[in-house]
Amino acid sequence: MKKFLVTSIALMMMSTAGFGMESVEAKENGQQEEMEQTIQLNEEQKQEMAMLYEKLFSVKKEIIQKYAEFGVISTEKAEEIVGKMEEHHKKVQESDFIPKWEHHKARKQP
Repeated sequence: MKKFLVTSIALMMMSTAGFGMESVEAKENGQQEEMEQTIQLNEEQKQEMAMLYEKLFSVKKEIIQKYAEFGVISTEKAEEIVGKMEEHHKKVQESDFIPKWEHHKARKQP
């Protein structure tokens, strides 16, 4: 009986905690949409982001190549991963280094 009572209380607490998070998340999403529409990077900021992304992608490529070298993944798989990373890098550059998270919003809506 004691286990049942403790379990019931825990379930009630967890279920009510989820409702509070949804309203906070909705507010943040609304603010995020407003910010996405107004933010533009200047040329200096774009260059700085380009340098950081270039470092990021070069290190990731190096890691993938090491995995292939050590036999963790095949060379074909490594080439496929690097190809997808390069496609992503192009998309990031095309968007002027402003993140695009709209596809995540579509998943949350019923």
